[in-house]
Amino acid sequence: MATTGTAGGAYSFNLTSLGLQIANDMMVRVANGAVQMRAFVTSSNVDLDPASESSVRLVLQQLNAGATLSNFTVQELADITGSINVLATAKQMAAGTSLEHTVTGIQNAVGSNAGLMAFVVAAGEAGQTTQGPGDVGNHISFTQGNQWQLKGTEIKVGIGMTVTSSFTDAEKITGTKLITGVTTKVLSETNPDNSGRAQEEYMVKDAVGITNWGNNDATDVLTLQLVPYPQLRFPLQPGSEFQAFHKQGLDYGQDADGDGKNETAVVTAQVKVVGFENVTVAAGTFSNTIRVESTVNLVVTLSRGGMIPITATQTTWFASGVGPVKQTSVTQWQGQSDTISQELVSYSVDGQGTNVQILSLATRDILYDPFRQVMYASVPASSTSNPSSIAIINPVTGTTISSVPTGTEPGKLALSDDGQFLYVGLDGQGSVARFTASNMTLAQTFSLGTDLGVPLVAGDMQVQPGNPQVAAITRLIPNFSVPSRGVAIYDNGVQRPNTIGGPVDILQFSQSASTLYGFDATTMPSNFLRMSVGSSGVSLIDAFNDLIPSFTKSMVFDAGLLYTPYGLIVNPVTTPPTRTQPFVIPPLDQPRTLLLVRPDSSVGKVFFIATPNVLPLQTRLYSFDQATQQLSGWFDLDAVSGTPNKLIRWGTKGLALTTTGNQVMIIQSPLVSDQKVNARTLNKGVSITARSVT
Repeated sequence: MATTGTAGGAYSFNLTSLGLQIANDMMVRVANGAVQMRAFVTSSNVDLDPASESSVRLVLQQLNAGATLSNFTVQELADITGSINVLATAKQMAAGTSLEHTVTGIQNAVGSNAGLMAFVVAAGEAGQTTQGPGDVGNHISFTQGNQWQLKGTEIKVGIGMTVTSSFTDAEKITGTKLITGVTTKVLSETNPDNSGRAQEEYMVKDAVGITNWGNNDATDVLTLQLVPYPQLRFPLQPGSEFQAFHKQGLDYGQDADGDGKNETAVVTAQVKVVGFENVTVAAGTFSNTIRVESTVNLVVTLSRGGMIPITATQTTWFASGVGPVKQTSVTQWQGQSDTISQELVSYSVDGQGTNVQILSLATRDILYDPFRQVMYASVPASSTSNPSSIAIINPVTGTTISSVPTGTEPGKLALSDDGQFLYVGLDGQGSVARFTASNMTLAQTFSLGTDLGVPLVAGDMQVQPGNPQVAAITRLIPNFSVPSRGVAIYDNGVQRPNTIGGPVDILQFSQSASTLYGFDATTMPSNFLRMSVGSSGVSLIDAFNDLIPSFTKSMVFDAGLLYTPYGLIVNPVTTPPTRTQPFVIPPLDQPRTLLLVRPDSSVGKVFFIATPNVLPLQTRLYSFDQATQQLSGWFDLDAVSGTPNKLIRWGTKGLALTTTGNQVMIIQSPLVSDQKVNARTLNKGVSITARSVT
């Protein structure tokens, strides 16, 4: 009906001068020889690109199948195009070798999306369909067990005052709840908007969008009068907008003017999808997140006369496959404001992000073998399954590959740094077994001797760096109040003559094979030892009291430093050794104790397992930057039975934790590595952008 040229990738038509208006049978087309792109005109700005061409072809397919174009409304055509655009962005669909190749790829993706295809078919029927395309790109998931950990700041600006505070919040889909006959999903929050109290919110997700059905906050009188209301509308297409509610004569729930009467209120909410944006938060970098802005205008009418206008604007960024990754909300009234900013720290959503597998397995020690990518777990004699054995576990799948009998009551484990030998303390017979790790065959068994007529057992065991035949072992008398009987060096199972007889519970070699560090954890004051290892055995260099708190259960050497629980770092080289406490949990929520530690300079992180000092009992994994000692993120561990007692690293982004409740918790998380997660790019090929269609 009309033609025009393009300038700078843009075109323009004046529909008024053409005597036209936007309709369901109006299209624009750009052509270069035999190559063309088309788009339905559904608004004043229309982009011509492979997504719009795919939309036109999809509708034409329905026409060929018997539908008529008059059945498609302008809104339906806009939703079809918008859904395809969101889907192509979420799937990171790159440009093909030609326009046709790109469009074909998009059409294949659309064809495999059952919800979107069902919507297209429904749109081909007469009238505006009540069906929606669904959450194309999966930007909001209500799968039970999904959880998000967030940190935030709140800035309150009053008359002559500003108060800033930090907080954390944990969100989790915990189940369902029946609300007036409707089954809703329960989103449980520990500290929504820094309110200081837990809350449940009830929502329904269907093909049309997200509907809010209220919450369990007895003080939230307004929401009770608004629900149910649409919170989001699918598709989350940039430029789309809708009114969530507009209600008058509501009970404000407060007596603002002090006359004993609650005020009334008029409230309106508008929701707009702004566009795709890249966002970097503590949990990683997320490209092409969907930015949604919600504006609530509340006018409170005072019963004594006068009005109080209140405006609340909330901006949320949704990432495909993750959900909300960032949110800001600003509430303003009478010259005052409350600004809350939150960002995602960690998440577990539909198998993405942080994943935890829990194995029900009694074990006395675990160890990771990086050469064979397996974990070894010593299974005690009391176990009902494969007692007195080493369980070989695939940490990726969480399955036990095999079990190797060891002898009575296997305990402490140690692996040589070349992966050749696995040492296993056999507490039931006062000896150590050495296995060839490649095939788990027994290479040697040697005794640790006796004391007071009682067989000694291995309390801690470290293989000398660069020498797989040599092990340093702390020897214990079981069930004694001070069980340690010092340190001995064993060379191919033969004890070297020089030993240290004082109490030593924990051992760590330095980078040097000749320097050994020890810690006496069971006496007061505690004792930190520096020892020298030579051909005659081990000798004491010096010892220092109270460098590390008594009863500390672990000490790990990494990159020249010793890391202990409670956030302590010891520099063992200086004389005397020095200690610092750089790792501190910010006062964001309930007090916690850093119970277990695992540093790893290969990823530049230090990990702690922390337990709360007060109820509720929620064990948490913390990740700190090793260089800056700043908190990188955290993740709450559910269903922990007993007390955590061992933490190890495995693979590129794995941790494993054992508990006194016979659990092995295998964790895979972006918190472990420095990888940026969920980076998304979109290149849909050639596009022409509308600047104006008026």
